[in-house]
Amino acid sequence: MHNNSVRIKFSIVIPCYNEQENIQFLLESFSFLSECHDAELIIVDNGSTDETSKKLSEIMPKYSFARLVTVKKNKGYGYGILQGLKEAKGDYVGWTHGDLQFDSKDVLKAISIINSYGDNSRVFIKGSRNNRPFTDTLFTIAMSVFETVYMRAALWDINGQPAMFHRSLMSHWNAPPYDFSLDLYAYIIAKKQRFTIRRFDVFLKERERGSSSWNKNCFARFKLIGNIFLSSIRMKKTL
Repeated sequence: MHNNSVRIKFSIVIPCYNEQENIQFLLESFSFLSECHDAELIIVDNGSTDETSKKLSEIMPKYSFARLVTVKKNKGYGYGILQGLKEAKGDYVGWTHGDLQFDSKDVLKAISIINSYGDNSRVFIKGSRNNRPFTDTLFTIAMSVFETVYMRAALWDINGQPAMFHRSLMSHWNAPPYDFSLDLYAYIIAKKQRFTIRRFDVFLKERERGSSSWNKNCFARFKLIGNIFLSSIRMKKTL
C-alpha cells in the first residue's frame, strides 16, 4: 500500500461491474503507477454479480498502487464513482472506464496537463474521443447539441474519458446523479464555476474481453440517451 508519508496528489477511480475477464489486464495496464509515488488507483467493485469480487481479492495485493472499494449492490455507474471519490486521498481526482477501450496512459496525459498549470486548481481535464464508429459519433453529436442548448453552455463529447479535476470542484456538487449522467454533471458544474476546460485527444479500441453491461445495441444507446435527457431535466433544477 502507499507510504503514508508520501503525499498523494492524484486519485484515479475506475468503477468495475462484472469485469472478471478484464480485471487483471486492467490492473496490469496501470502498472506504470508503481513509479508515480504521488498517484493512486481506486478500483470500485460496483456490485458485481460474477467472479469479479473473487478475482480482485486474489490479485489486488500484487498492486501496491491500487486500493479496493466494494459496493455491495449496484446502484449505477455514477454511484460507484462517487463511492470511490469518497475514499480518494488525492488533491486531484478523476475517473475513467474499466473496459480497456481507452489507453490507460491517457491518465498520464491528463496528469501532465494539470502539472503544466503548476498549482492551478481551477482546471477541468477531459478526454475527447476519436476514431469512433459513425453511429456512435452521431449519438455524441445529438447529445452534445441537446445539452448545449438545454444547459446554455457549450458542451461536447460529454462522456469522453478520462475526467480529472481538483477536488475543490466537488464542494459545489449538490446531489450528484448515480447514473451515467455524472459525467455531464461534473462537466456542467465545472463550466458554471468557470473552470478552465482542457480537452485532449484519446483513441478508442475495440473491447477485447468480456462484454459491456449496457452498450449492447442501438436500442440500449437510445435508452441511455433518454435517461441522460431525463436526468438533465432533474439536474437543471438543482443548478
